Amino acid sequence: MVGCTSKGVKARTSSSVLIVLQGLEEFDSSTADGVYEAAQALVRASRLTDLELIYTPSQIALACLYGASEPLGEKWARMKSPNGADEILALSRHIQAVIDQDSPPPDLEVVRGIDKRLKICTNPEKVAGSKA
Repeated sequence: MVGCTSKGVKARTSSSVLIVLQGLEEFDSSTADGVYEAAQALVRASRLTDLELIYTPSQIALACLYGASEPLGEKWARMKSPNGADEILALSRHIQAVIDQDSPPPDLEVVRGIDKRLKICTNPEKVAGSKA
């Protein structure tokens, strides 16, 4: 995957959630806002797992939509794949279980340490003593 960054994966997953929602016949922006926000929270939680290395952004997006609203997730799966909806929903439940199990809230000190190291890696010229 040349040129693929984690930020790009997050953007594709986020936009996939919105596309999935808009694909539903009874798309209503007032109720969809709450579902979208809940699904976004699940997308953010999925970033703390290795799901991005295993599943496509659209599969993660559907699982997050399903986690935010089971009826909407099921409706979308049955609309897109009437014969394979059960398999899609089983995969969505599996992804949702991984998100629930493997995405504990991060320790703030660990996050600060990672952020500090990333800042150094991003622009080593600004680091005193760097030979970059």
